[in-house]
Amino acid sequence: EGHFLPNQDILREQPNSANSVNLMYCLVNYIRTLSRIPCWMSNQAALPALATVLEVIQGPCEGNQEYLALNTELIETLNRLLRVKAVNDCTEEDQVALKRVTIDIFQGLLEGQGHRVAVYERVLAVIHLDIIMILCSPPEKTVVTIGETDDEKEEDGEEDKEDDEDEIILRTEFLVLLQMLCDFKPSLRDELDMGKRM
Repeated sequence: EGHFLPNQDILREQPNSANSVNLMYCLVNYIRTLSRIPCWMSNQAALPALATVLEVIQGPCEGNQEYLALNTELIETLNRLLRVKAVNDCTEEDQVALKRVTIDIFQGLLEGQGHRVAVYERVLAVIHLDIIMILCSPPEKTVVTIGETDDEKEEDGEEDKEDDEDEIILRTEFLVLLQMLCDFKPSLRDELDMGKRM
């Protein structure tokens, strides 16, 4: 924590070492492999790896931002994580957590880019904006109450309230990312027909 730039840079290259090891490359390959194995265990392994990627780009750390965006398959992997659904023994909680850290990484890649356009252009070229638009929209819920007791309804109501709060936070994060992209490229509003869809 604290985003101490020399510590962030040293994960990418160790200039005082005879053998420099790019840990960013290793992390992205690890996350990419995990993203192709949808299960509870791979989610548990991916979350701290994604959190590490987030920590080493925030601050911002321009070297790590540019390396991860321009020289790795991180953005493609993040796209895959945004589309993933709870299958096998995956839980909805884990899927929400994965999506939240994924969006945080997208925002971290764009943090402080200002007049530097390479990272923005790479993100815009690869990110699946249609998925972002879908994830910004509130889902339609179908509630089945046949045969429920009053106690069961109260318990379901409490769970729905918690789920709704997590979903609202996640949708808000997607909207923030969309706003960042639109601030960089205002024509996106018309291209995505945001006036009607949002």
